[in-house]
Amino acid sequence: MNYTVMHRTTYRYHSDVAYSRLVAHLVPRATLHQRPLSFEVNLSPEPVKSFERPDFFGNTTSWMTIDEPHAILDIFAESHVSVEPIPAYAPDASLRWENVRTAFEFPADPDTLDALQYTFDTRLTLPNDDVVAYARGSFQRGRPLLGCVLELNSRIHADFTFDKEATDTRTTVTRAFELRAGVCQDLAHVGLACVRSMDSPRATLAVIC
Repeated sequence: MNYTVMHRTTYRYHSDVAYSRLVAHLVPRATLHQRPLSFEVNLSPEPVKSFERPDFFGNTTSWMTIDEPHAILDIFAESHVSVEPIPAYAPDASLRWENVRTAFEFPADPDTLDALQYTFDTRLTLPNDDVVAYARGSFQRGRPLLGCVLELNSRIHADFTFDKEATDTRTTVTRAFELRAGVCQDLAHVGLACVRSMDSPRATLAVIC
């Protein structure tokens, strides 16, 4: 199936800014089930310089420079992609979560070694005892990993409220868990912290997905 994806971001300043330097992650990525057909991004004012290059993770980044005063900056991107159906996964057919965790102790293949970099906590995703206890509700001994994660996702969806006023970009997992509220970033951080807390070394959503 073909899709057209349109994205607009508009910045409005209190007064003219002299210039802007932008890095945008808007170009669709080619995956096993997704094929980019076309992509176009337009800025107003128009940039005097622009180029694209891949980042560390293989995503295409767009770099743009505007060198004229402006009080409004409008960014509009349009993508066309072809997407194939993703096959259904049987939750009970995946490896036990303990086996996946153990695979990180001595990574035996490039994919596991590459995913290892995503297993470490950050300042915003450090779990506390409450987060660990919450994660253990889904990660029972001997349970298939995919089943654990799907249930965890469902619990977060049910137990947390999407509230764009509750948090900001500096909110930690501990605070979001205390509030049981936040935006996409916070809910993703809670999920990551839960999976990583099933220690040592930690399983990660990067491998699950």
